[in-house]
Amino acid sequence: VLSKKERITILILGIIATISLLSIPITTYFHFTEAKPDFGGSFTEGVIGAPKQINPLLAQVNDVDRDITKLVYSGLMKYDEEGNLEPDLAKSFNVSEDGLTYTFKLRNNLYWHDGEKLTAEDVIFTVSTIQNPDYNSPRAINWESVEASSPNPKTVVFKLKDKYIYFLNNITLGIIPKHIWGRIKPVNFALSEFNLKPVGSGPYKFKKFRKDSLGNIKSFELEAFKDYLPKEPYIKTVKFKFYSSENELISAYEKNDIDSFALFPQE
Repeated sequence: VLSKKERITILILGIIATISLLSIPITTYFHFTEAKPDFGGSFTEGVIGAPKQINPLLAQVNDVDRDITKLVYSGLMKYDEEGNLEPDLAKSFNVSEDGLTYTFKLRNNLYWHDGEKLTAEDVIFTVSTIQNPDYNSPRAINWESVEASSPNPKTVVFKLKDKYIYFLNNITLGIIPKHIWGRIKPVNFALSEFNLKPVGSGPYKFKKFRKDSLGNIKSFELEAFKDYLPKEPYIKTVKFKFYSSENELISAYEKNDIDSFALFPQE
């Protein structure tokens, strides 16, 4: 009954109507949902060098040590993604009017990676260890003339002799567990196996490392710490692979052996 032109017109209108009907649930879905991160996955970073002392009291010179230490250990304060200070182990803090007394309140339910409870006593132990010259900590200079005390298991008080506006930056120092390091003598502090098998309270905990036939560490693996506060990290596994030269590092990236690397050669 219809002419050829009318049939083509109806066919086109039918296709448009079908597409419109199909687009309703799709547009509704995207309108009322938003993309959010999920838990899981892994990330592998390539690094030049190798870990030696994954310990916040010793990791000052070696970039590899500093990077891994920041993931394994947590301090009273930390830097956010924009470089601003925010509470970490601490849930709140206040500074006296004269700027000489800093009082920190710890979060509830803080744990070390081995399941032991973390308290203010661990913070006091960390500071006293740094201040003890027998341990030869390169961070000791930042804690001179600082008196640390703990009126209760959830409170830490620092008293300064002189006002120091950058003192909160010192508070990002990773806290070490007294129940482990308290048993180790100063002479063995830098040689302890816990410098390569660290126990911290940060977002990631030690899982394993792999050595080559010469005893050099070639990879180091961390896994997400479920009890980390305020929440467990999204990425489940973080792995470091170590290389001796820039060429090896770039070659590994080109072969997809690593996901990322931080390297800025002049050329």
